[in-house]
Amino acid sequence: SAFAPSLRGVRSLVATCPTDPLASLHAGTWYKLICGASNQDLASIRNLVAVFALAGADCIDFSADPAVLRAVHSGLAAAAEVASVVGAPPPRPWLMVSVQDGDDDLHFRKAVIDQGNCPLDCNRPCEQVCPAAAFRVDEGVLSVIAERCYGCGRCLPVCPYDRLSAQQQPASLESVRALLPHVDAIEIHTRPGHLQPFRELWRELGPCATEHLRMVAVSTPPLGAGMGAQMAAMDDALVAGGAGELLRMWQLDGRPMSGDVGKGATVPAIELAAQVSAARALPWGDGRYFMSIAGGTNDCTVDVLRSRGLRADTPARLHGVAYGTYARKHVGRVLARLPEGEWAIEAHPELLALALKAALATVGPLKASMPGAGLPSFSSLIS
Repeated sequence: SAFAPSLRGVRSLVATCPTDPLASLHAGTWYKLICGASNQDLASIRNLVAVFALAGADCIDFSADPAVLRAVHSGLAAAAEVASVVGAPPPRPWLMVSVQDGDDDLHFRKAVIDQGNCPLDCNRPCEQVCPAAAFRVDEGVLSVIAERCYGCGRCLPVCPYDRLSAQQQPASLESVRALLPHVDAIEIHTRPGHLQPFRELWRELGPCATEHLRMVAVSTPPLGAGMGAQMAAMDDALVAGGAGELLRMWQLDGRPMSGDVGKGATVPAIELAAQVSAARALPWGDGRYFMSIAGGTNDCTVDVLRSRGLRADTPARLHGVAYGTYARKHVGRVLARLPEGEWAIEAHPELLALALKAALATVGPLKASMPGAGLPSFSSLIS
């Protein structure tokens, strides 16, 4: 590589141990980057994958779109090239695609502008609240950059003219099936009252999934009274559909797509984890069942987990944390500084170093308790 010599300056920021997602699960330090079930911003995804893979992420979760898969592979190839230059092993995180068990999941939608164009005198609060910079104005006409929008919905209530709405864009079963031979895991997004749709979805996908995958994950919000029993019923459906030999990850979704809103956004997911852990509906820690949190995760999550007694020293411990909006937004600020028309973060070592530092703000604290993690000292990153 022509830029190999200048890349050596990022050596101290790159994980130096081989990626071992299974070891991370057992150690309670499993880190997942959520690219977004509806995010199709290919250049951004490519660079996010490169950066977080180098930082030590164990899993990359992305939309069931073949173009996105190609972007993910491009990012991993870039990460491998950088790792080779700095003398580190090539990162090999698990790859995961997302699917929904119904047509009304907020993770599978995009904002659309209704009833004609936005009035010229509007101050466009939608632009101000959008964490994905998914709005643009061209010759006075406001439009949504569809590939960037991932459905957080913050723009919907602030439109003073009520001209924004959400359009569902569910992943098709055909696209999901086509990708399963090329990934390690699938994540099913469910909702309260969706046990039957969940069963039907797994009947459709189970045979292909069990042939190709290591893990099936279930992303669930609070399910109300009897949540443990509902989780056990879903697990029975997975096992009946052939998932008995797969690892099962239960991702508890506290406050979806809100990690950048404020420090307290992480609390609902942690409280949900405490509730599920106490219920002991599934045999956590037996080597097959794992628990992680998402929805509101940010740079405060690990500290709050520790304060609530949910780190690795509890019997039914939390095994991992998934980071989405917060992680993407903070690294995205660096990616936005790439010169216009350029898309490879590794071609700009000074920006790559800044992006790695931003990524390690969440990777570092989670991995810090894992002996031999091969990560830089977190304290050195913030000094």
